[in-house]
Amino acid sequence: MMMSSVAMFLIFTIKAEMRDKNRVSFDAVMCMAIYLEQPPSLDPVVPFSSTVPEGRWGQDNANKFVGLLKQFYTDAKCADFFAAQEGLYKSAQERFMPVYEALDINWFSQYYGAQPDGSQNIIVGLGLGGGNYGPKLKYPDGKEDTYAIMGTWNIDSTNLPYFEIENCLPTLIHEFNHSYVNHLTSKYAKDLEDSGTKLFDLVKAGMGNQHYTWWQTMMNEALVRASVIRYIMKHNPDKKAARNQLITEFGNGFYWMKDLVESLGIYEKNRNMYPTLDSYVPVLAEFYTKVAKESDSMFEIKE
Repeated sequence: MMMSSVAMFLIFTIKAEMRDKNRVSFDAVMCMAIYLEQPPSLDPVVPFSSTVPEGRWGQDNANKFVGLLKQFYTDAKCADFFAAQEGLYKSAQERFMPVYEALDINWFSQYYGAQPDGSQNIIVGLGLGGGNYGPKLKYPDGKEDTYAIMGTWNIDSTNLPYFEIENCLPTLIHEFNHSYVNHLTSKYAKDLEDSGTKLFDLVKAGMGNQHYTWWQTMMNEALVRASVIRYIMKHNPDKKAARNQLITEFGNGFYWMKDLVESLGIYEKNRNMYPTLDSYVPVLAEFYTKVAKESDSMFEIKE
């Protein structure tokens, strides 16, 4: 594939600079992707600002990057490349369908008591490896399009991707959950910050290995993962499935996961009192205050 060396150099330079100075990586990159129109236009879906597509970009850097991206798209003849890959894209979509068909898409609105006014979208990212993301596109009128961007980590002997329900479905649920959870952690940040910071300090080494470098990211992940377990408990009669997922989260450093899952069970059984997860977050804030307080004795070694 022929490309402009100047365009490539500029794109990688600005990416490296923003990564090092502004932490533009991982989900920040996916936020940029969903905020751009389909090629060849690649124009922003909504005007960029200090927080759009994501705060780490910044308005000036975001606009500069898009200008370079457009140049690269033309110089590298990306349209020709994408056209040549149509067969691969179609195969990947067909092979992912069993995972999509296994998803109870109505569970999200029932469980969270809310439904974003917009579309729900699944993107199969053939170049993402094991990376998966759950960004959300927000419009000025309040409409929101939610995304589950799925990585591709299995390739068969014919060099085509394949997707197993057993390990892809929990990830798909996980990524959609982010669109319902992240804004709640931000909304109640003042109530969660003290306990969240204390817990993060205890487990930050393990969280850092998963690229979670902030207490709020950890809290997002904890609630998302606990909700995945609640989904599994509701849909899979084999209790081992939820148990295995719980064990996995223990291994990921979320040592309070069992109690969090059980607290969400209280939420599910008392929907008259808590019609939405939003209304239950103050209870979760109290839960986290207790967990943080008990962690002092939990990790104290006595002689």
